[in-house]
Amino acid sequence: MLINPFDDPHAQWLVGKYSTTDEIQALTKETCETCGIMDIYPDIEWKFEKRFKTTLGEASYWADSEGKNYWLIKYSSLMWLPLGDTGRKNTVVHEVCHLAVERLYGHCSRPKKGQERVLDHGKHWQDLMKKCGEDPFLKVCHGNEI
Repeated sequence: MLINPFDDPHAQWLVGKYSTTDEIQALTKETCETCGIMDIYPDIEWKFEKRFKTTLGEASYWADSEGKNYWLIKYSSLMWLPLGDTGRKNTVVHEVCHLAVERLYGHCSRPKKGQERVLDHGKHWQDLMKKCGEDPFLKVCHGNEI
């Protein structure tokens, strides 16, 4: 896990929930438990990305040549605090659910005969979001639901 630049305990009351490393990590763990992917929880890393100006978050997963899996989530450092509690929670769950889809179903894998294709924001991801109590269709932008 990487360091959250917003971990100033004196400023916590200004920014609300899901604004500290501990809160984001706890929500990540809770989401992994709900989705049934605790086996990868210890390997999930996340960080804040300064370059994200229009993207709130991004989940990435890959395996190296030796077969070790990597799980990474990046959040926008520019847009994180203005999102508000609802937006930050939805964004964390949203990105962890992408990792869960990869772990449980295989992302965008080619379906075998009689199977459905696994898509980015398809049925599998939507079902996991709902299982976690989040609206998969919620659109958030700088603290406002749109």
